[in-house]
Amino acid sequence: MEDEVIFKEEHKAIYDAFIQSLENRVQSEELKEDDETVLAFILSQNQIIFKNVKLEDVKLLSEENFCQFLLSVFKEIREQGLAREEKLNNDKIQQIITKCVTDIRGTEAKDSFIKLAGWPLGVKVDPKTF
Repeated sequence: MEDEVIFKEEHKAIYDAFIQSLENRVQSEELKEDDETVLAFILSQNQIIFKNVKLEDVKLLSEENFCQFLLSVFKEIREQGLAREEKLNNDKIQQIITKCVTDIRGTEAKDSFIKLAGWPLGVKVDPKTF
């Protein structure tokens, strides 16, 4: 399947849970029209949106940072109003993916550096406390 989104196994489980939670939210709550539009857009276009992600860009992300990446893409699509556009703009989608990947890889690098600081002392450091 050439158009299928491909992530490593751990990330695929997170991605599937993310999509499932969006589907559950659409079915279970009364949503504002704008939120409903964004959710419907993400659900109907998720294969197109996330196939723009290069595996090598996200394969080293921790599970937590991969989840944050998915949420960042959702947030950017909502903030930029892409769900209200009549035609899917692949250039804008690619820009969002690139921005979100760059941001989250910076976070991952910072987290790794913080963890590394405690390693010589045998101390496990949680980067989220900094």
